[in-house]
Amino acid sequence: MAHPLLLLALPAACLSAPQPALSSPEAASDSLRVVYESGLTWEAFYAGADARRALWERNWTEGSAAPEVIARARATGGPWRLLVITEPGCSDSVNTVPYIARLAEAVPALDLRLVNSTVGRPWMEAHRSPDGRASTPTVLLLDSDFEIRGCWVEQPKGLQGFWLDVVARGTASREVGRKMAWYEEEAGRETLTEIVEVMEAAQDGGIICPGISS
Repeated sequence: MAHPLLLLALPAACLSAPQPALSSPEAASDSLRVVYESGLTWEAFYAGADARRALWERNWTEGSAAPEVIARARATGGPWRLLVITEPGCSDSVNTVPYIARLAEAVPALDLRLVNSTVGRPWMEAHRSPDGRASTPTVLLLDSDFEIRGCWVEQPKGLQGFWLDVVARGTASREVGRKMAWYEEEAGRETLTEIVEVMEAAQDGGIICPGISS
């Protein structure tokens, strides 16, 4: 039987229509500990990611984290944990998560686990995209006590600059090639810069995370 993480709760999709917000799970560090510790390692997730397989392989094998980004991440101390809520068939996940995994690989104090959108649904609902959607990927930065110290949702800001308008027009299925071309050109750089900015804010006692006031 397939691991639950590999079942597509949002078939080949990254988007969920806006819904009423659920109660915030921020106080539930015990729940986050359980979710995190039951999550897949990158190696296990990658081995079972069948949807969009060629793109997962390309972005993982060809992807990298820039030395200056690695240095900035290492300078934030830690230990840190990244809990990534994702789906193998999500176009945003396949174009961001492999690069996040490369960053974790290069930073000893940064650990990574992945869970699916069914397991991660309460945190997706609590930390939404700028236009109010629960989306994958949702990345939670956790400290050693499994408290949320920051998060990153769905897409880099450079892509959101035009893609949120596409989603609002309802033309995403017709314009997805434009998004994929942006990702191919960008090759994870903006994603990793924004993830490191979340880590730096946490180190300084602040927080970057939709749904949490700093």
